[in-house]
Amino acid sequence: MQQQELFRRLRAAASSAPCISRLPTRAEIASLEAELGVHLPPSYRAYLLELSDALVGSYWPLVVQHEMTGGRLLDQARGLQSIGLPSFLVPFVSDNGDAFCFDTRSNGPEFAVVLWTHDDQSFVHRSWPNFLTWVADEWLPTAEES
Repeated sequence: MQQQELFRRLRAAASSAPCISRLPTRAEIASLEAELGVHLPPSYRAYLLELSDALVGSYWPLVVQHEMTGGRLLDQARGLQSIGLPSFLVPFVSDNGDAFCFDTRSNGPEFAVVLWTHDDQSFVHRSWPNFLTWVADEWLPTAEES
């Protein structure tokens, strides 16, 4: 499924996020990338620019601007790294200490996605080739159930 079709389906299932007052600018995303020391995948950058002001399904990807620190990607990355998340994993969804992450060791610019579990600090059990595949396989089904 193409990116725009996935985004259209997500938007159709979305409600507005009360703690996100606006979409980020390209400059704010570039600043986040500089703080993280990595370029985010183009598909995730597009999500941030187009859809990160919406709540969809069971997963709420981390964003650039959020009124609460728990929703900001940079804060979550730092917090998860403090409990063992390897620095080459960049979280984009945090769920009870576990995180869906971009594996920056994989071929970019569309990095592979892995599920990091904080209990055993592993990330080898579940993976997707990229963000859009994760959206289609993991996130979109939760949006269409609600």
